[in-house]
Amino acid sequence: MIHWMKSILAALCLMLTYQPATASEFSDLYEVRTEVSGRGAETLEQAFKDAMAIVLTRVTGIRAVDQAEETQALLVRARDYIQQFGYIDSRTLLISFDGQAINRRLSDLGLPVWGQERPATLVWLVLTDERGRREILAADDSGPVAESLKKTASQRGIPVVIPLMDAQDRRAIDVADLRGVFEDNIFAASERYDADAVLVGSARAQRRTDADGPFYRVSWTLLFAGQVQNWRGDLSEGIDRAADEFATVLAAIDSKNSGRQLVLVKGVGDLVAYGRVRLYLESLSLVNSVAVDRVHGDDVLFSLELRAGPDQLASAIKLGKVLFAEDSEYPVPTPGTIVYRYRR
Repeated sequence: MIHWMKSILAALCLMLTYQPATASEFSDLYEVRTEVSGRGAETLEQAFKDAMAIVLTRVTGIRAVDQAEETQALLVRARDYIQQFGYIDSRTLLISFDGQAINRRLSDLGLPVWGQERPATLVWLVLTDERGRREILAADDSGPVAESLKKTASQRGIPVVIPLMDAQDRRAIDVADLRGVFEDNIFAASERYDADAVLVGSARAQRRTDADGPFYRVSWTLLFAGQVQNWRGDLSEGIDRAADEFATVLAAIDSKNSGRQLVLVKGVGDLVAYGRVRLYLESLSLVNSVAVDRVHGDDVLFSLELRAGPDQLASAIKLGKVLFAEDSEYPVPTPGTIVYRYRR
């Protein structure tokens, strides 16, 4: 009896304090830092509008969503969706928007909503300067290339990782591996970073008469969800195109007909595990509600009401690294049930 009372108490405490989080979350989707030239009313209104445009791009996954007719009212009334704002310094404004209100409005407009589940993306980038010298971008690089990548990633809501390029990385991979996109070597070198996607770029500097510094032409390759995508563009096009690809998998238009999805989770051995699994499922932006259908031993059958399809749910769960897919041939109580195993 005492053991069960302790388990129940632990589970209740967990329900109150546990915050599901993974490396694949971008926690500030509705918060924007923007540079301003002053504090006048017109300057502020433009800053609010520009910040709202960034939020809409992050949340819908659509690059030019701020140009769409449906979103113009949101931009004009950006101030109405602000929860708070303030100056970090004399030129930097921090603006926080009401995410729930924005999501509801986007759903009403029939636009997709992409929640917190974001693929953590490792960027391997080879830089070739105008003299033909090559180097791999490293995490401690604070130059314009790194800043450009980070700025685009922030605008799209993508968590990016730039490799350390320490002794371990230098032993594991070299310029030839990346320029040739030798996948086995790239995946082996990337394993230490536990990323959900790998973005490989080979950039060549090209000086232009209208630019202070070199302009880079880049051949990009995205390795994500077992697929390989290739394209060419500038530095920002790498993150932008990757975000476009992620959005096709994870952004969802709220459908009233998505209905119920049964999810069988194995390995739920105690109330603490149950609390963690349930809170994790409830935290998924594609899930409207979670209920328990039945319990048998360490197996719990959850009934989820979704705002998207089961394929998108599976993609979001894969990013979380909390539940792991079991063999699809495992016997299930109802056809169409998705089976996972919980691992602490």
